[in-house]
Amino acid sequence: MTSREKLEELKRLRDRISNTQIKTEEELQKIKDRKKRWATYFRKNPAIYIEKRMGFHSFGYQNFSYDLMQQANQYIEVSTRGVGKSLRAIVFGAYRCLVYPGSKVGVTAVGNSQANENFLTAFMGELVFKYSWLMKWLYENKYITTRETDKGYNVTFWNGSTMTFFPCINSSRGLHFDVLIGEELRLIKKRDWSSIAMPMLVTRRAGFRNKEPYLERTDLDEDTKLICITSNRYKNEWFNTMFRDTYSNYFKNTGTKNRVLCIDIFSALRHGLRTVSWFLQQKKEMDELSFRMEILNETLGEVENAFYTREMFSRNQQLKKAFYPPTISQFMSGKDNNRKKRADEFRLISVDFAFSNGEDNDNTAICCIAFYPIGDIWIRNVEYMETHGGGNGDEALLKIRELFWDYEADYIVFDERNGGTVHYNSLTKEFIHPERPPNLWRKNGFTLSDENDLQCVSDSTLKDLRARTIDANAIPCLIPVQGTTVFNNDVYMDLSVRLRKGEIRFLIDRLDFERIMEEDKNSLIMTPKEKALKLIPYIQTSYLINEAVNLKSTWKSGLVSLSEGTKKKDKKDRVSALCYGNYIATKIINKHEVENGKDDFDISKYTQFVF
Repeated sequence: MTSREKLEELKRLRDRISNTQIKTEEELQKIKDRKKRWATYFRKNPAIYIEKRMGFHSFGYQNFSYDLMQQANQYIEVSTRGVGKSLRAIVFGAYRCLVYPGSKVGVTAVGNSQANENFLTAFMGELVFKYSWLMKWLYENKYITTRETDKGYNVTFWNGSTMTFFPCINSSRGLHFDVLIGEELRLIKKRDWSSIAMPMLVTRRAGFRNKEPYLERTDLDEDTKLICITSNRYKNEWFNTMFRDTYSNYFKNTGTKNRVLCIDIFSALRHGLRTVSWFLQQKKEMDELSFRMEILNETLGEVENAFYTREMFSRNQQLKKAFYPPTISQFMSGKDNNRKKRADEFRLISVDFAFSNGEDNDNTAICCIAFYPIGDIWIRNVEYMETHGGGNGDEALLKIRELFWDYEADYIVFDERNGGTVHYNSLTKEFIHPERPPNLWRKNGFTLSDENDLQCVSDSTLKDLRARTIDANAIPCLIPVQGTTVFNNDVYMDLSVRLRKGEIRFLIDRLDFERIMEEDKNSLIMTPKEKALKLIPYIQTSYLINEAVNLKSTWKSGLVSLSEGTKKKDKKDRVSALCYGNYIATKIINKHEVENGKDDFDISKYTQFVF
């Protein structure tokens, strides 16, 4: 800058100063009072500030949710996918940072990928650069700065407020916030939420509280704020318990400021956040249970008089790895990633055949169960399940034959009624596989197991079935069952005992498995079809549990019977296959224990655990 330019700049500064009116103390006080009133107004009306000042347009139900968040000390929202709940929570967090200087807002999620997504996509990509002109201006003019830390992403506001996006993991311990937002709470484990996230809440202390007149003004203390948002899931899950407690405390304890909110998919359709074609596509692609919970916002639990509860199953969902039948290429190469069979392990395939007329609500269910001793107890693993429509009998029989060899099974348990005898006849024949070559495939048929102490049907039935065997070299492995009143009572009771004692294990929840897949580098090269096939056993497990908890129990003469509902979608095929297989597993274990000099098992000793 030349001397002349410097002189001109000084003149402009002089003129600006001379033209500036010197405000009196009264005028300054008026300005200060107006700021206070506006601050108070915006704190009482967050939706107005978010819309008019931040420039973020919201619909009526969204404005209502902002008001509830502001009112509450604890706010829990269980809403359908598609209503923008994650972005809304982040918008409210930014609002708190702007209106309450010195605020510390934390947004936590289940893992690093989700926490990064919240910052990069929701906060930066949508709020800052797309929807809010104020946030964009503040960011571009350096009034808001961002940086990545070892614990997550940190946003610093010029007024001393901060907003941190972090995963709910052990390395995040030590952070502190006066507003904590839990994003997609259903994915976070309760122990992580209780031990990592909740201790982070501390009270905000405004700057003026450090001045002499306000140092000991306890009436000015602020409460911490907890905001939780999630999609729906099962009734027994911890976040739903938290939701119910928050709701009931609204009425029981008027001193607490608890608020809850639920929003359905039709609000999203009404306001154009989602389209009807999207809704129909989700219905087509998602499995029924996930669609009902995540899109229709249903909370799935058990029926009123259920014999089995969802908690009985969920606490036994411990298996992370399913059994996968090999593809034809894997079979030909002899390579698969399935667990190898132990020397002391038994495996069986349990089948509940569909009615031969192929009714809509009747499927052939095939269940793979492995069991082996660990210390003084036997552990049973339900590692795989699949179903076939009632009209696909040949397909089901082919799969049973394949699974017997692929799973290295020792027994095949099947329901001899409802067309079971017809299928038995087919299984006793030699079978030439249409794809597997003769040198890699045993064509032998199957026949009744020669271990008569494992059989559950009458001698006359056994004699008739043996006479029906066609292949002279058939493999003795079949164990037929018949669902009489007494027999059904015994199998239902035995499964209840195993569930309560933790002796039977199921595949983990589908969501938990999806998170494991996301963390696996190999999943990056998998096609959508391959990922979908990986999910099938876990989805089948969800259907199995849902069937079980929706069976209605009826007691007569001290015996229990379980029945499905009257709707076409109500089934109990998977439960029947599980119960049959579990009961025969008990008989096999008892036989093995007796042969090794241990006491026999008496189911009557354990019925006390059922009630």
